[in-house]
Amino acid sequence: MERSRVLLLLLLVYCKHSTESKIINSELAYKNPCKISTQSGTKKCDYAVDGLTLSTCATSKSQKNPWLWVDLGDYHWVSQVMVWGYSLKQFNIYVTNSTTSPTDGVQCGGTYDGYSIINCDPVIRGRYVAITLDRTDVLSVCEMRVYGAGIIQPDGSPGSGL
Repeated sequence: MERSRVLLLLLLVYCKHSTESKIINSELAYKNPCKISTQSGTKKCDYAVDGLTLSTCATSKSQKNPWLWVDLGDYHWVSQVMVWGYSLKQFNIYVTNSTTSPTDGVQCGGTYDGYSIINCDPVIRGRYVAITLDRTDVLSVCEMRVYGAGIIQPDGSPGSGL
């Protein structure tokens, strides 16, 4: 965890003194498309990326290994994921480039309970971020925020990533 923070700090210092580019750290999931393995009633996936932490939640039906993923819209370096949910226990976070299997990527951190701030150390490049359960249960995610580092050129255009 400390290694990636030091790398990010070094890049920030470098970019502060460079006229070529600067680093941004932004929330990537807000109002982006998402998908849930099964939807319980009206508790649709969009609730997990609407910016509201504990009002309405995206909820799956009870099933084996439920999941929810968010499409970041492009490939990003994911550095941190924040998750809010009710009765959310023993979940995993994956950064992936696949829409066929949410666990077909790199796991960010370990296994978590409840409200969590998960640091991806080192940062992981991918387009989709998934939250999964490794059991038969209901998955209820009230909010998932994904933070990533990227490079912006002086004219405001996107750079090539880290």
